[in-house]
Amino acid sequence: MALPTTIASVAIPSFDSYVGPFISSGGNVYTCLVDPGPVSNTIQIHKATDPTSSFAEQDVANRPGTTDHIRALKVIQDGNDLHIVHQENVTSRVGYSVFHMSTDFWDGTLVDELIEIPNNASVGVWSCAIALMDGKVVVLYTGDTDSVMGTPYNRVDYAIKNGTWSVGNAVDNAGEDHWYGSVIVPSNAAGHRVHFFFQNKNLNDAYQRTLSAIDTTPVLEIFPSAGDATVDPGSNHVFRSGISYDDGGTQRIRCPYRDSPAKVSYAEFDSVDAPGAFTPNVDISDNTVYGFDAGPVACLAVDGTDEHLLYSNNVDQFLYHDKNKGIDVEILGAVFIKHVSCNVYNRSGGTKLAYVYRDDATIKYNELDLAVAASRTPYTNRYQSLLAQ
Repeated sequence: MALPTTIASVAIPSFDSYVGPFISSGGNVYTCLVDPGPVSNTIQIHKATDPTSSFAEQDVANRPGTTDHIRALKVIQDGNDLHIVHQENVTSRVGYSVFHMSTDFWDGTLVDELIEIPNNASVGVWSCAIALMDGKVVVLYTGDTDSVMGTPYNRVDYAIKNGTWSVGNAVDNAGEDHWYGSVIVPSNAAGHRVHFFFQNKNLNDAYQRTLSAIDTTPVLEIFPSAGDATVDPGSNHVFRSGISYDDGGTQRIRCPYRDSPAKVSYAEFDSVDAPGAFTPNVDISDNTVYGFDAGPVACLAVDGTDEHLLYSNNVDQFLYHDKNKGIDVEILGAVFIKHVSCNVYNRSGGTKLAYVYRDDATIKYNELDLAVAASRTPYTNRYQSLLAQ
């Protein structure tokens, strides 16, 4: 069979999602999706032993089911486990689930575990992210809405699980401003540090703030200066999922976002406990990026120290590829790319830039061949820090 492969009767939550794909130690390919609606209220894991042929949902009987529409969905891989966080529509409820690729079953306990139902949560800016830090699960999400002088303002909170969930921990700087967005990039530094990315919607400022497990007690960096003060004003969630990698002993952090004027840049810095403001305006894309729903249609993945960007061109919505801020190349034409989620792994004797994407209303899987596979862990994924622990 030939790529791309259609994954039937599924959808990707449009507001803020990273869905893989991922590869297990057994060489099987997985992605996490939702039912197509009109109310998308089940989380589904689809598996392919041969992704050029077909995908099939796993453990249908035990899949997480919600009573509300799933608006945001983020997934990370830790060995043969997938950790999943989602945020729902009306109440902005945040839930956590785990799927085991080694058995193809959902966890017996951790299926749609309640993290928080935020008080007076703002509808329309759903967002969530997940990472592991020092053995703990960390989630960033659209949190409570605060009232300042009678006016409600959106907030970004984090939750951390160490046996039980500690929720509602403020990440933003409050005030008479709306704060949007949820992206976490974990550091490779022994798993003891994660970096939060979010934005001040009123001022179009973008920030990172670091949470470190110093002596096992999480410490949040003092609120830093803005990394970029002129991000795209049309995006509620300018950031997309980022990468971390080891570069000769230095931990590099890269997180893509839709800059002004609407190209893909990334936040760039080396991972430490208090990096402060990131280096801004590091343009990656040659073209402006298409924005759909809440943010840019783009994703970033890493192969060793090589950085790979996929994005939808704002002019024609075709899919373009950039390597290491080089010359962009169209890799998929005659399509209408409304979402893309990517990863790098070894499969079938080669290194693949694999991606799940939405072509208008259809979800598909595809691959770009990067090289003949080197000797490496067969299920290396974009969050290399999780597998380096």
